[in-house]
Amino acid sequence: MSPRVIDVYKRIWIVSGTVMEANTFTPLKGMSVVAFDCDGLLGTDCLGKAITDDEGRYCIIFTWDNYKHLLVFQPDVYVKVYDENKKLLKDTRKEVVRTMSFRKTINIEVDEHALFLTIDDLMEMIS
Repeated sequence: MSPRVIDVYKRIWIVSGTVMEANTFTPLKGMSVVAFDCDGLLGTDCLGKAITDDEGRYCIIFTWDNYKHLLVFQPDVYVKVYDENKKLLKDTRKEVVRTMSFRKTINIEVDEHALFLTIDDLMEMIS
């Protein structure tokens, strides 16, 4: 078996935090958290995703390969949170973490009204 080669120049970043209901601070289990790099005119790159645990915690690990662009050395990160039905609950695009350091905690508070299904959601589920 050959030895494992590690690229010491490969940068690794970690985005982690807790997803909770905004008013009660109740942890939200089973939510999908997706991290993106905001490239302005170049668009966005998906950096990775995670599912929250019983205590609402998530952790997304990504490398330079997930987002590398010319002259960009650190990602500008935001996250989106989806429920188990893929309904968007929170988008932090207006709160982008510019030139993120190698580890960042992004705690996310979801408004209680976002947690309820709309009539359109219900109709889509039964059709």
